[in-house]
Amino acid sequence: MAELETGRLQKYIYDIVDQKGFTISEPIEKARKKVYEDEVVIYAIYVYLDKAVIGSISYSFETNTITETNLRKQRTRDHDERVVYIIGLDVSVFHRGKNIATLLLGAAFSHGLENGIMYSKLDDMSDAQNELYKNIYRKLGFTNQDVPDIHESSIKGGPERQLYFISEDHLVRVFKHQFVKKHTFKLHRTKRKKTRVHKSQPRISPIQLRSHKRSTRTLRRNVKSYPHW
Repeated sequence: MAELETGRLQKYIYDIVDQKGFTISEPIEKARKKVYEDEVVIYAIYVYLDKAVIGSISYSFETNTITETNLRKQRTRDHDERVVYIIGLDVSVFHRGKNIATLLLGAAFSHGLENGIMYSKLDDMSDAQNELYKNIYRKLGFTNQDVPDIHESSIKGGPERQLYFISEDHLVRVFKHQFVKKHTFKLHRTKRKKTRVHKSQPRISPIQLRSHKRSTRTLRRNVKSYPHW
């Protein structure tokens, strides 16, 4: 079996890090833990700004349960897969809103792809876990493990989420969308000219306007026929 070519996602993430003026570390072995009978390594990645840590992520490669949902047949199937299990994700309060968490997740996913892993899983304990457009995990495609994606927006709770990578090219497109969409929206947005209407000026319909012009012409004609007025 041919080896999976990886590295495109890592290159893209590192390019964005350089553009923003940050520094990102290689995956560091942080600790080890026992999961059933297996010993699992916990990795950590850090983002620095002027040698100060402004963001970090910790994760492990472990075997976990993945739920696949068939919407047509309304069935679910559970199977065990190796996953990138996100243990913790933290960004400094003073540097939030700069997509640092997205960069850290991309680096962790890239490390998982290098080891042949195509799934990720986490327990979403963030404050925005039920907000569709503010939750970083939902933006990247994470879905509730035991809820079909088509009904996800109407159901609250269920913090356990999972993500299938599909392919590295697909992940690169997903992350590019997170960094490009804000700029393209500003680029194509056009300002509409607002017509200011004086408060004392009444708004009249086209029919009323034509009637007003007709009556004005009639009045002028009468004035010409009777000069003694």
